[in-house]
Amino acid sequence: MSRMNRATSGLAALLLVGMVACVDLNVTNQNDPDTQRTLRTASDVEALIAGAYSRWVRVLWYDGSSMMMSNASGEHVAPWGNAGMEMYARIPRIPTNNAAGAANVGNLTYAWFQAYGALAALHDGLKQIDDGVVTLGTNGNLRARAYGRYMQGLAHATIAVLYDSGFVYDERVAIPSGTDPLTVVRLKGYRQVMDSALSFFAQAATLAASDTFTIPATWMSQTVSAATLVRLAHSDAARFRAAVARSLRLERDSRRRQRRRHRGLEQRVRLQPGQVL
Repeated sequence: MSRMNRATSGLAALLLVGMVACVDLNVTNQNDPDTQRTLRTASDVEALIAGAYSRWVRVLWYDGSSMMMSNASGEHVAPWGNAGMEMYARIPRIPTNNAAGAANVGNLTYAWFQAYGALAALHDGLKQIDDGVVTLGTNGNLRARAYGRYMQGLAHATIAVLYDSGFVYDERVAIPSGTDPLTVVRLKGYRQVMDSALSFFAQAATLAASDTFTIPATWMSQTVSAATLVRLAHSDAARFRAAVARSLRLERDSRRRQRRRHRGLEQRVRLQPGQVL
């Protein structure tokens, strides 16, 4: 009897394995959702767009290059080695080093990742509106686009001021699934990036001037009217236009690097030597 029970149990186990093998185990990974599932409601899209400012403003944090640039410019004096303050305030100046593992490389590249994090959010959110997947209403769509253009101006202007090159990236850039993004978007010189930033600021001002709306305090830490957004766009355009100025020596160095750049090197974050001046 014992042998029969064992034989029966073994047969049942084999049958169970066969049944499991026929079951469709193609399970959707809820922890890795695609855009259409993540941004399928108007509130989801608006929240993503609204968060662009809180992401961009991090470029001013201690984690970025603000402390080293402030010290190097004489705005304040600090002999300490943290945040690159001592290293990049030395006289004579030393070139910035963005090699992986280099001292203070995190501070040098921090603004890059925050600016493009904001741009990525704006790309996905505004694209959902443009494609008609969701709508925030006539006034809501206008507010999102005007605010989005302003933030795209801030993010691209930040890249142009701090780095010698960057990517121009907005919701009109389409990257097909499975395509290497670097075959669609390519590095552009800082002047081209700044030109794009100024265009975004101008578009933001035009959109904001076309109607009235109020940006909630949860978006930019205080309420901002359409009229105020127009003034901000014009003011920041002037501010960054002045800030992007470079010396002739740095211009020559930048052009030499552009000529030496070869295929595949675009994947690196490249910084402007002497940018702390």
